[in-house]
Amino acid sequence: MTFHYSGSWGSDGDYSLANDLEDAHTVLDFILQSETYGIDKSRVYVVGHSLGGFVCGQLTAARQEISAAVLLMPCDIGRMQKIAQEDPVAFRAIRKELEESGGWLNGTSGESAAQALAHKPVLCVGGTLDTCTPLAMHCEPLARAVKAAGGTAFRMQYFTTDHVFSDYRLTVAEEVTAFLQAEAAKTE
Repeated sequence: MTFHYSGSWGSDGDYSLANDLEDAHTVLDFILQSETYGIDKSRVYVVGHSLGGFVCGQLTAARQEISAAVLLMPCDIGRMQKIAQEDPVAFRAIRKELEESGGWLNGTSGESAAQALAHKPVLCVGGTLDTCTPLAMHCEPLARAVKAAGGTAFRMQYFTTDHVFSDYRLTVAEEVTAFLQAEAAKTE
């Protein structure tokens, strides 16, 4: 299932970063309660890109019903103040990206999960040419925190590509599919 946050891409309501996680919980609750679509509730996997990767990680950490997660170029909004101090160029890039997103967001103006993620399979995909969510500011700190929490199922995959996988989309799709198929096979 694919969904759009409230107030984005034509969805009703006003967009708010604070409501993104609530929207994700609402969608997960719908999936878990639905009897209409024949969803195998014992194999619920989540995938998110950029800010969606952050939301996906937070949702996976909070909800035991999620079996595994894929974080594609995750944007760790929770680290924004640290990123501003550590790498002002990276901070300006992600801030610019968020500001330019205003055209499709209505109503906008301009390490706690690591413990829970340590107990779930997670694939984190990053790009070495990504200036919006540079590996050193987003993926790598999360990987270190999960490892420090005792995580052994956290896997990193890097590609020489930009934030939107311009030249690696098929390769990334194949990697994500292989990861999720391997996780599904563990429950058979």
